[in-house]
Amino acid sequence: MVRNIRRLADHCSVLMLQGAFSHEPQATLNLFRRLGGRLPVHAADCLQQVALLPGGGWQASDSWRFDAVPAGTRALISCVPVVAKAVIAAAIAATEAPRAFGAMTRCLQTK
Repeated sequence: MVRNIRRLADHCSVLMLQGAFSHEPQATLNLFRRLGGRLPVHAADCLQQVALLPGGGWQASDSWRFDAVPAGTRALISCVPVVAKAVIAAAIAATEAPRAFGAMTRCLQTK
């Protein structure tokens, strides 16, 4: 798989999205960021937007979305990787995890 992603990056910009942690443990995508290639590989492992810029580069938002679309954007992509309740529970009180998870997904529906 790594070889194929590297070959793809020689032909086009590559965007990878964090999948299920049972198949891709956290930080797995860090490897793909360092592959090299003629064009960049962006690995989205958090809730964010990315803009494909002229020349094939990626620009990631600082938060879950851009306040303004970057100049020259050729494509704007909203990345919503897998959100595991266990990850939320580890970051905050476990009893608050369901509410936090609901709030995270609701904000996507209202914007």
